Amino acid sequence: DRDVTGVQTCALPIFRVQLCRGIFPYWKITKHVPTFTKHKGLLVQDFAYITIVDDDPDDREFLRAGMQRCFPGITVMPFGNGSELLTYLDKCNSKKLPVAMILDYKMPDLTGADVLRITGNGTPYSSIGKVVWSTSRLRKEMEECLALGALRWIIKPSTDDELDLTIRSLAPTLFRIFTSATASF
Repeated sequence: DRDVTGVQTCALPIFRVQLCRGIFPYWKITKHVPTFTKHKGLLVQDFAYITIVDDDPDDREFLRAGMQRCFPGITVMPFGNGSELLTYLDKCNSKKLPVAMILDYKMPDLTGADVLRITGNGTPYSSIGKVVWSTSRLRKEMEECLALGALRWIIKPSTDDELDLTIRSLAPTLFRIFTSATASF
């Protein structure tokens, strides 16, 4: 899809499935009409989107393109560093927070671990699913991020095929994140 300015957009499903409890529990399917926000020239669905935070523009674009190739329904917002992401999150209404963020571990201003600390338990951002991706294979860094609430640590791939495999391996994690996020709408 394209908006009137020619910016390419992606849309997630517009149906919400909800378990209604009572004497006879049943599944209720309702239509959800998403709203959009413009971010850096991109239209972003307000109800469910992910962010990518990486200081390397090539890595950011590589991952964004791979995410949209493997999961065409996912809306992706790119950020160049942790401070930029945190500034954005501070301005967000709680209903407009991303459902997931993919963080580079090694960034100059704030590392992925720093962002995890700032957005972790006890903060308004604790419900956001977090995945860290890095070139590092150091166990200490992986364990630190997982202890701080990252759901996964993935090693940055170098080819499109490796990226597609890596992203597809995230499918169960992303499904859990999106399912729990859309259940709250």
